[in-house]
Amino acid sequence: MPYDARAVLFDAGATLLLPTEHVPDVYLREAEAVGAAPDPVAFHAHLAARWTVLRGAPIAAEALQTCEDDVLAMWHRFTAVVAAPFPDLAACHG
Repeated sequence: MPYDARAVLFDAGATLLLPTEHVPDVYLREAEAVGAAPDPVAFHAHLAARWTVLRGAPIAAEALQTCEDDVLAMWHRFTAVVAAPFPDLAACHG
């Protein structure tokens, strides 16, 4: 049976493109750049836990109809949740 492909979709993040740095280290470096100094061990653990929640969250059908603004808003919310337990970082995120 022939297959009629009308589109090819690529998932770039961690499929075609891999981060060159450990993501929590990037977050920590940027936190330090804005004057925050969260405990690295606690920060790594918290970010890993939040990432697990994000990855396991159910996706509503409406979420599949997205735009760049929606994606940016999602990352803004994720970053706010990651910063929340670290007062000096949360103050910078505001």
